[in-house]
Amino acid sequence: MNLQEILDKLSKNRVFRLSLTSQELFHSNFWGWLLDDDERWKNYSGLFDENLPNLPKPKILRGQNGLTLSLKFDDGLYIIENRLKSIIDKPQIESIWQDADKKNLAPKKILVITYPDLNFHNTNWSVEDDYDYKKSYNIQTAYLTYEELLNRFKAQSITDRFLSEYIECLELLISMKNSFKYTLEENCSAFWNFYGENREKLLELDLDVMFQKASAANLVTKILQDTPYKEDIRVITGTDNERELPELQLWLHANDRLVEDIGISICGYEYRFCAYIFKETDEGKNSDLRKKYSEKLQESKFKNLFNGTIKSIDYQLYSMLYTKEALIEDISIGALIEKIKSDLDTLHSL
Repeated sequence: MNLQEILDKLSKNRVFRLSLTSQELFHSNFWGWLLDDDERWKNYSGLFDENLPNLPKPKILRGQNGLTLSLKFDDGLYIIENRLKSIIDKPQIESIWQDADKKNLAPKKILVITYPDLNFHNTNWSVEDDYDYKKSYNIQTAYLTYEELLNRFKAQSITDRFLSEYIECLELLISMKNSFKYTLEENCSAFWNFYGENREKLLELDLDVMFQKASAANLVTKILQDTPYKEDIRVITGTDNERELPELQLWLHANDRLVEDIGISICGYEYRFCAYIFKETDEGKNSDLRKKYSEKLQESKFKNLFNGTIKSIDYQLYSMLYTKEALIEDISIGALIEKIKSDLDTLHSL
């Protein structure tokens, strides 16, 4: 099926139509409903974790304690974190775990169900908690992709029509994601054209944001797979308001540098280097900081990265040094990925 056929089928799927007002929450709520019944728990909890059917049905909590979906057992919580539109990273996992721990909810495990491909993540992280008390523990984190969840559903003998339509909904969403992948493998120009030609339908079905974030996540996965400092990179996806094109930002937090963040922004055919400078209360001090950083750049072998342009942000919280260049329209995605990796190496060494 091409994208248009997928979108047409989605528009006729009643389960997908129910999800339009809040797609990400819809899936979490659907899973909560699916598990909140003794018989369904016995039949379907193994779709999420093969060990769950051996346990008595817990209390299903939705939207409580800041957690979208959690299973409350006598000895603690099993947290299910759904990521349909965005990328989860290490600090977010740590935050979920620490918040639950501080509320004495005794978290047992976090299961991240993800639509984007995230095969560069580690399955476990050791975390030192330096907040209210000193304590170290191991975060037990498992990942389940939408594709894996779909395959587990399809392996069941399901006759319920509502569940069957949900399975079709998952299948169509995954087919759409695979269309993103196919387009990404071609070239940059084809990718932006793909988005532009189908944006009206994407907006109609409330898939515009998901398209931006899921496609960016697929690209980020390829970039970060073998980047040695990937855990230091912060990823932001959004839309360029002027042209309504998907935008991807990769930031390296600059703890020991003269700037707050330094990174790359990609939007349409533009490729930008940006250095955000925190705007201090003392205007003169901030001016000195910007001048000092500009001089440092000019003296370094990286002077060609930035043209010294200073752009003030409307909220007056910070300013940025930036430069931008046009991407070659027919550049391959593979070449773009290698360019980004090389530039991230350069920025990391600044």
